[in-house]
Amino acid sequence: MSIWPSQLGLPTPELLGSIAGGAHYAGALARSTSLSPTRDDPQQLRPRLKAHNRRRSVDDPSVEDVFKEVMQDLEELYCGRPTLEILQRRWHQDAVFEDPLCKCKGFNEFAPQWFALPKIFPKSERVSTRVISAALGPNELVYQQTQEYTVRWLRIKKSITSIITVEFDEELKIIRLVDRWNGDEPPTHWGALGLRRLNAKLTPLFVSIPKNRK
Repeated sequence: MSIWPSQLGLPTPELLGSIAGGAHYAGALARSTSLSPTRDDPQQLRPRLKAHNRRRSVDDPSVEDVFKEVMQDLEELYCGRPTLEILQRRWHQDAVFEDPLCKCKGFNEFAPQWFALPKIFPKSERVSTRVISAALGPNELVYQQTQEYTVRWLRIKKSITSIITVEFDEELKIIRLVDRWNGDEPPTHWGALGLRRLNAKLTPLFVSIPKNRK
């Protein structure tokens, strides 16, 4: 059976063209922005999350260090290099994943979305990223990302700029990730929301994930 972008819940070439052509998010993007070198072992920093009861700035070195590893894992996923290890380590089993095309609830819905990505886009590269805010207590990361996708079959390159909001539990596992293309909220009116939920249900029928799940 042929698998097409619309079946996989990922941007079709037409939709990518529309999004890329209509990008309106203001502000220049840094060519490459990374978090500063680790000052402490992130494994040692995680237990401190439970003790925080106030928001802290991304300029705080300890906050930077905590989220550095998170950013690395998300880059692997968005660049089409998903692994079961990353998903199990970084995501809560009941996490919610949202973008304009799908709204996934739980591992069995969001995991196939990531494994579908390289099937449609054999090459996906991060052009730029910029952390907008990062906080502990509650644990939340917001960053801006521009990703360039090469569409399989057509070999067309398209870029999408997103504002990505990630919420975490006390163990720094993702409980909710919302990918806002061009900074816009995913559609929620009844028809669009229904299609996004249908997309989340259908994608696992076409895309399998590794079986050695814990």
